[in-house]
Amino acid sequence: MKRILQLFALVMTLCLALPVAGVSQQLELSKTGGSPALAGFDKDDDGEWIYWDSGENAGNSIGTGAAATFGIAHRWDPADIAPYDEMYITQVRFFPRFQDAVYTVTIWTGPAGDEVYTQEVEEFTNDAWNIVDLDTPFEIDGSETLWYGVFIDTQGGHPAGCDAGPPVAGKGNMMLWQGEWTELTELNPDLTFNWNLGAFVVEEVENGNGEDTYAVIFNVDMEGAVAEGDVAFDPDIHRVFITGTFADWAQPGSDDAYELHPAGNEAKTFQEILYENFSGGEIPEGWLNLDEDGDGNVWEVVGPPGHSPYDGDYAVMSASWDGAPLTPDNWLITPQITNVTDDYVLSFYVKTQDPDWPSEKLDVLVSTTGTDPDDFTSIYSDVMTDDVWEQVVLPLEDFEGEHIYIAFRHWDSTDWFQIVLDAIKIEGTPEDNGNGNGEEMIYTLTLDILEGNHEYKYFLVEDDPSWDLGEWEGDPNRSINVDGDKTVNDIWGFIDDTSIDEIMVAENELLLYPNPAHTNLNVVSDQMIRDIRIYDITGRVVFSQEVMDNTFKVDVSAMRNGLYIMQVNTSNGVRAHKFHVSR
Repeated sequence: MKRILQLFALVMTLCLALPVAGVSQQLELSKTGGSPALAGFDKDDDGEWIYWDSGENAGNSIGTGAAATFGIAHRWDPADIAPYDEMYITQVRFFPRFQDAVYTVTIWTGPAGDEVYTQEVEEFTNDAWNIVDLDTPFEIDGSETLWYGVFIDTQGGHPAGCDAGPPVAGKGNMMLWQGEWTELTELNPDLTFNWNLGAFVVEEVENGNGEDTYAVIFNVDMEGAVAEGDVAFDPDIHRVFITGTFADWAQPGSDDAYELHPAGNEAKTFQEILYENFSGGEIPEGWLNLDEDGDGNVWEVVGPPGHSPYDGDYAVMSASWDGAPLTPDNWLITPQITNVTDDYVLSFYVKTQDPDWPSEKLDVLVSTTGTDPDDFTSIYSDVMTDDVWEQVVLPLEDFEGEHIYIAFRHWDSTDWFQIVLDAIKIEGTPEDNGNGNGEEMIYTLTLDILEGNHEYKYFLVEDDPSWDLGEWEGDPNRSINVDGDKTVNDIWGFIDDTSIDEIMVAENELLLYPNPAHTNLNVVSDQMIRDIRIYDITGRVVFSQEVMDNTFKVDVSAMRNGLYIMQVNTSNGVRAHKFHVSR
């Protein structure tokens, strides 16, 4: 049966009084007792333990038998720690084996192992696993080397617990000895062990009240904004503020922490165009899943316990063995990506499910015409070799100005096992980031907000703090449910799919059909339509057109499947309606 099997060898070796060349002290191995693996050294709902040792102390510990100071650490290169980028270390565990010693939890970074965090352990239990809560969670930078462990000032004995080996060279056996980082085996080749250490990492940290906070990016489009009293927004005169329950309804203008600023080209333009981690538990609407070999098998959405997705609860898998050999030719094709610019980048994570049966072949292909497999050209091909998530990054600059489809093809593989794919992302600078004529009218602000439901509203401030220039007079307020990091894209004066102007002209008719739209969307109004703007769900303008008629037909054939907001400027006000594109 094909499955992943991890074995941690228990090597029962006893070494005493082992000399260390060129130093005045001797490192010794003491072997007494032992401890089983500490429960929970795996991923759970709260976070994940990361470590290089076996998770067990086999009765091994290392020291000089005399007073000494040294550090022990697990070392993670950028390639190892990248999946944990921007996550937080909240706990460190270690296994002390000598009572008369001072243990200091320490974190180092960079290739030289520069000390960046220390916390002395006030109380510990000798000869047992100890978990230390960090006073300040440590944010991981996935682009630089990470070291975590303890620095030990001992009066004797053998204070540093370790497993039975074999060592994970250069990672699980790093030692700060006489001011220099080295591997334990470089000090003595017979010390073939890993330190009993581990770090617990989480995606978010709690504030001092034990409540979760999340980063929320507020973007508001100020194009054509008009405040109470028919005051037109003038960026040379007015400042833009947000206030709400998360700000204790601070008076607009009274606290600069709640002022929004123009996004600017660098800050705003490079954005996420598509992200898919299959969080819905099924192949998303708009994606194609083709079985070109005709065996009845396609890409499948999978999750725990059989699979460990890279991001979230689900990933997708295609198999070349399912109790019997398969020869797949399975295609997973994205919705259409429109108006590619020269800095669009595709990235995704991929791995094989079983390291003993790894040779699954993946091609990435692009089509500029349609979704028939014959339309596609390969831009990437590789045969998998490992069950560790690997990120693949592919520039799409060759398709500048095109509307494209991207296909993930599992093929040319027989009788191996499974390939797993997750976190598919396209980022770049959309062709139009402003109001359709190159002007930037997006104002933005990022706030850390407590989890829960909040109300808020935008205001203009001309001179002194004031409540006078809100989006509209009185209620309603905007609302947001903060349950994670998120980006909010608002249009000044519009709430949900209804503008305040629309409330005022509710007796007038505006008809959009068909909805959902496939190729064309008809717009009919009893008032003169001056112009139309369409926004996608990220707040990006994807269509802008002067009309000057009561009817108009919008070609939506180049738009990706999904939800859009149409803003219709008529002779009697501005109205907004939602519509869907679906094929």
